[in-house]
Amino acid sequence: MKRTAIAIISIITGMGLVQAFAQGKKKKPVVQQTQTNVAVAAPTDTLIDSFGELQYVMDTSTTTRYFLLPEFYSYWPVTKGDTVIKYQCYDADNSYINIDTLSDINAVKHIQLMKVFTNYLHTYIDGEGKPKPSTAAKTIFRYDKIDNNTWKSFDYGSTWVSELKENKEEIVKQDTTTFINSVTGGKRLTIRKYYKVTELKHKGEIDTDTEK
Repeated sequence: MKRTAIAIISIITGMGLVQAFAQGKKKKPVVQQTQTNVAVAAPTDTLIDSFGELQYVMDTSTTTRYFLLPEFYSYWPVTKGDTVIKYQCYDADNSYINIDTLSDINAVKHIQLMKVFTNYLHTYIDGEGKPKPSTAAKTIFRYDKIDNNTWKSFDYGSTWVSELKENKEEIVKQDTTTFINSVTGGKRLTIRKYYKVTELKHKGEIDTDTEK
């Protein structure tokens, strides 16, 4: 039986290559103890006011944040040409969460792997009266938290649905970021550790790893 595997984004030698495994054999994850520090000036969160206007709220906190995340998630977007592959987080009401200013990782109930690209077939007229191509977004994978230790994943390419059990005691990789507030000069460190997830087997399913 065909199975989905976990969508993994990896950045290889700075060239921005994406590895998204929708089907096939699972391999034991390799532990990666990587730490990458990135300085970002004046991190902000976004809110929509009652008139639908985008508002920006500066994050002035300097408290170190510790996040425990499933291994299918990646903080780092991958850019190739005019296409960006990235993960986006949402709360229980499916409202967008800015991961850069999030304080409680338990607020994340939905995660989507998105492909954002320039749609040259659809244009709009800019402020100078010139036509410009619009930006389009496509969901590749969706992950929904269904209980305290299980995620349900949906592969939009194959429509395969599976359940992933958390193994929070098994850390497979980690990374860090440091945000520098250009106004206050304060620094905020974020440490992210990623735990292993395994696909749950249900009655009647065949494990392809044991098939001859």
